[in-house]
Amino acid sequence: MYEVVLSRSFKKELEKQVKHNARLHGQVKKTLLLLNANINNRSLGLHKLSGTEYWSVSVNESYRMKIKIEDNYIYCLRFGTHKEVY
Repeated sequence: MYEVVLSRSFKKELEKQVKHNARLHGQVKKTLLLLNANINNRSLGLHKLSGTEYWSVSVNESYRMKIKIEDNYIYCLRFGTHKEVY
């Protein structure tokens, strides 16, 4: 099992996005719980970003999380729409 760590920028971006969208807040919470329990869960849509050490996780059709996996940690680095995160 991994420990999920939220970066300062991730928290800031998340707060900005969920401010007016309570449903998104629940979706992010579910995604973080899934990451912690089973990173290989298909609903996460986990895939490596080509040419980098980073990975992407889908929160829903519009929102993504950019993460880095090191040892037993999952560092959540960025949060936003596809365009904002990449």
